[in-house]
Amino acid sequence: MQNRPFQSFQRNYEPIPREADFPVNHFFHAPPPEKIESLHLHDCLEIGLCRSGSGIFIVEDKVMPFQAGDISIIGQTEFHKAQSFGRIRSEWYFIQFQPAQLFAEKGGGNESASDEGKTDCPGPRLECNILDGNSHVFLKSVLEQLCGELENHPPFWREAALGLLRWVTSEIERIADPGEGNPPESSTSLRRASIERLGPALRMIADGYPKRNLSIPQLAQACGMSLTHFRRVFRSTFRKSPLKYLTDYRMRMGACLLQREGCQVMEAAAAVGYGAPSSFHRHFKETHAEAPKKYAMRSRQGKRFVIPPRQE
Repeated sequence: MQNRPFQSFQRNYEPIPREADFPVNHFFHAPPPEKIESLHLHDCLEIGLCRSGSGIFIVEDKVMPFQAGDISIIGQTEFHKAQSFGRIRSEWYFIQFQPAQLFAEKGGGNESASDEGKTDCPGPRLECNILDGNSHVFLKSVLEQLCGELENHPPFWREAALGLLRWVTSEIERIADPGEGNPPESSTSLRRASIERLGPALRMIADGYPKRNLSIPQLAQACGMSLTHFRRVFRSTFRKSPLKYLTDYRMRMGACLLQREGCQVMEAAAAVGYGAPSSFHRHFKETHAEAPKKYAMRSRQGKRFVIPPRQE
């Protein structure tokens, strides 16, 4: 984790060129593991879906951890950058667009009163720019379908993508809930401080999740806390216990492996730190609401709108 104020980062404005006929950018990106020294700002709403790995996102003065399955929402007025943890870079799929421009042009130029203010993206009103994919299952599913439309170009893909983008934009506005206003500065600063204190444990999980002997006392020791205090700080920060966080992390990484052709359940279980496939099966079903073998079959058949493999 980076323990430095937002003002100390170099800030770069990087406007995004977009095609005139369909002004939506979409691309794969693997954030580097090097320490973040600068932040950048785009002139668009940026939505990301983390396919694999983990790391942190710095958005303005917020430091937020992410892992596979998470969703990022960055507004057009927010400086930001991501950093990967672990030996393997995380992989993201990003979509960039300006809602007002896209929907006005594709709607025939007839902007309604409800479109006013759409140029100001809702990202800045979010307390946390990283959403847990398990808590926003339908949003994640729609984003996966949207990615498939943008990458595969099936018949009428632009019309389908436009409809999905409209829904995603509306859903983000609901999540942001501007009627509630911005969170108190003290609340944001307190959570940031807690995340920074837990940084060594998050890095240890990102590097060591394949190890069967990775324990919660080891994580507490890495943060210089007693076991009781570590559990209390962790639960208050992430709203789940350290063990549940570790288990969820392993299940997400296991799900990524199972989407690959030829990966067997036993192989995925071993790769994420499970010696007994039965334990992996039980935890996977609790997390994903279906058995790992069935998940693998559905994913590979495209019934979960899995993002296609990146073309090198």
